[in-house]
Amino acid sequence: IISYNNVDNGVVFNYQSYNNTLNNIESYRNFEGVYILGNSQGNILSNVVSYNNSDNGIYIRNSDNNEVLNSKTYNNTWHGLSVDNSSYLNINYHNSENNNKSGIFIAGHSNSINNSIFSSNSRYGSHIWSGSFNVFDNITAMYNEIDGISLGCGCNTTTADNNTIKNSKA
Repeated sequence: IISYNNVDNGVVFNYQSYNNTLNNIESYRNFEGVYILGNSQGNILSNVVSYNNSDNGIYIRNSDNNEVLNSKTYNNTWHGLSVDNSSYLNINYHNSENNNKSGIFIAGHSNSINNSIFSSNSRYGSHIWSGSFNVFDNITAMYNEIDGISLGCGCNTTTADNNTIKNSKA
């Protein structure tokens, strides 16, 4: 799937989209590159490349139990991957760089982010705004302007194992 130059969003899983699998997505110069919203569950995004979007590369909002595998987001105006009020996500092998805010932004609980690289983002490599029981395993955060991994208020019981932070503040 190739989606580009849309005034609105590139690829959308709209309200209550269940158990879909999309592979090999390229999305650029849209508002949101890939958008999962409105209680959409059980969806799998695999081999996604999302870049140069006006907002987020991948945006998951109000949707639980989804997976993002083998993805890359870069040069987006906001976050590479934004998780808003969504939980029980599996994000594995995600590479996010040169985004104007964060490589990944999370406001949700019980999400698992593994084997990922967040580099050269204008603010944070990974920014957990709120939520509990999020897991970061085997993460590399390097050359981010503010922090490699940042925990905001209301972040409880976050687990971080086997992570490398290089040339970022914390």
